[in-house]
Amino acid sequence: MLKICSKPWTNAALSHWPLLAGAVAVIWSIHRALVQSITFDEANSFRTFVQAGRYELWTPFSNNHVLNSLGMRLFYCLFGMSHLSARGPALLGGVVYIAASYWICVLLTRECMLRLPLFVAFIYNPFVMDYLVVARGYGLALGFLTLAVALALRMLLQLEATERQLIGATACVSACAGLSLCANYSFAYANVVLVCALLVCVGLRRPRWRFRARLAF
Repeated sequence: MLKICSKPWTNAALSHWPLLAGAVAVIWSIHRALVQSITFDEANSFRTFVQAGRYELWTPFSNNHVLNSLGMRLFYCLFGMSHLSARGPALLGGVVYIAASYWICVLLTRECMLRLPLFVAFIYNPFVMDYLVVARGYGLALGFLTLAVALALRMLLQLEATERQLIGATACVSACAGLSLCANYSFAYANVVLVCALLVCVGLRRPRWRFRARLAF
């Protein structure tokens, strides 16, 4: 007699699906980067701040997303001009975003029935996927901001963390927030609010003023 499984959608059966969804999102982003036409803003940023020379990389201008411009300059020097080299930094930011989003989903729930749709909602939003492809600073900024959120969430969930671990994790969150800010200044509000909220939450967990002073500096 054949046995009919009463629970076919178990955590073990669904555990690999988020990883597959992430891999498909990365492949799809690379494909879009290769075939999608270069927009005016992408071309203008490349010709003005990347191709013109190393001094123009530091020009203070709203169209110059500094961290992304530096990445584009590096890819341009290594691989020459192509769609993929221009959009390489954005794709790297997309990989960071997808990995950090999966990490957040793992921290939030152990149920794969909830983890899979949550992860899909993170990475398959069409507006978000545009940011992960276009040769601008949005992909890197979003990736590092999401990584900072994941690190902050992991730290807050660790109830037995030592003061040294809390300070080290806060420094990592601050570094990711700083990189996100350098990638795109429009993310300044989100990064500043995240770091300030984290400092308040961690400071409330330890009443010692000496620890709070070390945390602030």
